[in-house]
Amino acid sequence: RKCWTHVPICVCPLFERDDGALSSEKGNSLLNNAEKERSSKAPLPKGIDRVVLWTHHEEWGRTSNTGSLLPLGLERTEMLMKGLPEHDEIMDDLLSRDDLTPVVLWPGKGQGNNATTTIPELQRKFAENGDGCNNSINNTKPDIVLISIEGTWNTARKMVNKLPSKVLR
Repeated sequence: RKCWTHVPICVCPLFERDDGALSSEKGNSLLNNAEKERSSKAPLPKGIDRVVLWTHHEEWGRTSNTGSLLPLGLERTEMLMKGLPEHDEIMDDLLSRDDLTPVVLWPGKGQGNNATTTIPELQRKFAENGDGCNNSINNTKPDIVLISIEGTWNTARKMVNKLPSKVLR
């Protein structure tokens, strides 16, 4: 099971595809597992590089963790656990890259660094700044990394507060 929910309400079968039309007569699939997984997931909108589900360690493996459904249904979505050194390193790398714009999905207060950024505001920011980043070699807009926080309100708030101020909210 990949969804982590209780067995009676497991939704894993909803994310599995029947690729019968793509199978040979012997029942061997013509698609490898990665291709099957990729083709059965919803694509991300243009300009979204990936989605990161940043999970508090107390939520990891919980049956109430609905965020674990995101990687099952969306392409280029990964789940990282805060506090696991390998995952913290991946997150730090994503946050430090100049070719990506990290945006945390978090309700802001509308003022200062905690102001909520809407998609039109983000698009305006890119338009005003030319390419939107210091990437003058390619003259391209940076791709967005959406960061979804998984935890209780209290733990999630602490995680968001520890994000660098450059991360849009």
